[in-house]
Order: sequence, then C-alpha cells, then structure tokens
Amino acid sequence: ESIHLIPGGIREMMLTDGDSDVTQVVMKGRFGFVRIAWEYGLDLIPVYCFGEKWTSKRVDLPYALKKMNELLGMAGTVCTSRFGTLLPYQTHPRNGK
Repeated sequence: ESIHLIPGGIREMMLTDGDSDVTQVVMKGRFGFVRIAWEYGLDLIPVYCFGEKWTSKRVDLPYALKKMNELLGMAGTVCTSRFGTLLPYQTHPRNGK
C-alpha cells in the first residue's frame, strides 16, 4: 500500500505562478508526515513532480475574499483547466511542448 502526501499543500499552491519558470517549494515546518511514517515503520520515497503547475491555471479571488479566507484559514483560490473544467491541459500552455 502507498499514500500520496503533498507537504507544501495549499501554501505552495498559492505561491505557484503558472506563467513563471520558477517553482517555489514549501517544506519549512512541514515534517510531521516524516514523524508519523517513522512511528508506524513506513517507508518514505521522495518524489518531485515537474510541470504540474502547467496542468491548470489558478484563478485569483478578489482581495476581500482572499483576506477573509486567510482569516478563516481556508484556501482562497480556484483552478480551471481545459474547457473550463478540471481536465488537465494536454500541453504546456505557454510553449506547446
């Protein structure tokens, strides 16, 4: 059995800019999953996914909604992809590779 964890989570998603070639990785203070795996004797296999930020586009919410979500500890974003659905883009939306 295996599970997939994304330690960067929503903070990493909010920092990601699909129009940039730079990807920000958030790991500071995100090591609880290592402790849990250690306690249960589970193996950790580090994996990094390249290019995931080009599978969809982030739609930013208005400033007031972002601040309200921030105060409530909620994610303040919406993602859209091909045809306005959650289907991922088949190609890199900027250079077609």
